[in-house]
Amino acid sequence: MKSFLTTTKGKVIAGIGTLAVIGIIIAIILLANSGYRTIAVEELNGTTTVTNSGVSSDAYIGQHLKSGDDVSVKTQSDMTMALDTDKYVYAKENTHFWIEALGKKKDTRTKITLAEGSTLSRIDNKLASNESFEVETPNATMSVRGTVFKVESYTDSVSDTYTVIDVFEGAVFVQVHEETGVNTEESRVLNAGERAIVRSNDTVSEFIKSEDGNDEIVYDELTQAEALFLGRAIDEGRNLSIGKDLLYDIVELNPHDFSGRGEEVEATCTEDGYYYEICTVCGAQGEKRVIPALGHSISEDSENNICAVCGEEMDDEITEETKEEEEEEEDDNPCKDGHKFKTKTVAATCVADGYTEDVCSVCKAKENHVDIPATGHKLVYSKVEPTCDVDGYESNICSVCGEGTTTKLPLLGHDFVTEHTDATCTSDGMDSVICRRCGAGSVTTIPAKGHSQGGVVQNGFSGHVYVCGNCGQNIRSEGHIIGSSGACDVCGFK
Repeated sequence: MKSFLTTTKGKVIAGIGTLAVIGIIIAIILLANSGYRTIAVEELNGTTTVTNSGVSSDAYIGQHLKSGDDVSVKTQSDMTMALDTDKYVYAKENTHFWIEALGKKKDTRTKITLAEGSTLSRIDNKLASNESFEVETPNATMSVRGTVFKVESYTDSVSDTYTVIDVFEGAVFVQVHEETGVNTEESRVLNAGERAIVRSNDTVSEFIKSEDGNDEIVYDELTQAEALFLGRAIDEGRNLSIGKDLLYDIVELNPHDFSGRGEEVEATCTEDGYYYEICTVCGAQGEKRVIPALGHSISEDSENNICAVCGEEMDDEITEETKEEEEEEEDDNPCKDGHKFKTKTVAATCVADGYTEDVCSVCKAKENHVDIPATGHKLVYSKVEPTCDVDGYESNICSVCGEGTTTKLPLLGHDFVTEHTDATCTSDGMDSVICRRCGAGSVTTIPAKGHSQGGVVQNGFSGHVYVCGNCGQNIRSEGHIIGSSGACDVCGFK
């Protein structure tokens, strides 16, 4: 099994890290050989919270997750899980899902319930007929045998829910269902390179076309981390719908642009200055650039050899050198006849200002710098109400950059009401414990007692009547049986 763990800097730390990874792998293999399911956290960046039975904790590399765990990957975080040493699931930031892992090694049944966010799954060994691997969103269920595929779930500003499915290898069966869980008549098999989109709301759940009408994967929407996940699959012999080199080229179409400058320390006449390059795309810090010392400068009519910049007195030798340097700089100035300006624009982001400025394409001189204010987040609110036995969530996520907050709404718990109805001679009774919110619970039937023959009521010339000893109801009639005394032997009627 190939580890997805990143390299740690430093020989000593790297050695310790390698031993830790080997220990994790050995533990996973030993558990897998025992026949039991294993779900291990194999790679982790940032913060991921795991909740089980109401208790939450931060995940860690090597942690073994359990069926029923509620997993929430936070902003600027991601996580890779290894299941049974041959299935891998990558979850990027702001992803919330539940794990269901049943069966043993030979009859695995795995279900990822994706409430929001995105998972990228890889199943190395084709599943047997009695095995299953599913990803379920609020409006669709994706079933596979052995494949590489991505599922994303989100809710837009008008509360429509979307599921986007991309298949990179193999085939995925997609069953559309209503948000109540009832299957519709719409289903589809997606093959490698294909994309499908499912939209749902209060009235409909259906496949829809993308805005450009294309049913193919849009590779430039993948993050670098997702591309690396797919690249590892290609390295291990998987035949995906796109080659590794092309995939990496597409995802890395926007490399660092270190044309920006950080805070600048100005050069003086005698001391160098410096600044750090800043990426205008992501704000990363680049190399340190030196600004050469300016050197002293004097005016032609100065009699005291005083620097016109800093006011220091200079000797004749320095003065002559300075004059010669200034004359050489003037001769070597490529833009002495005028700059060739081009306008450069750096777009503002949600939290960082952008700017426009004119930059000389020859000497890199800059003019007319104008700041563009940060746009601010465009938050999209979504909410899934909790039920009696399933947590809900409430989120406010920026539709542009993905930053925001997600808050879990704890499950409500059942609100049971107990009722009792006595059984009668002819009607069943009932003991019931029913949740008034969702209708879950149990009903126990108490069988009817049946009539019990009691006394006799005289009923005139035609005969007499037997009554129930429990309820007093007439239960049957008989004619008189006249004895030797001339009276009915049963009721005494004459």
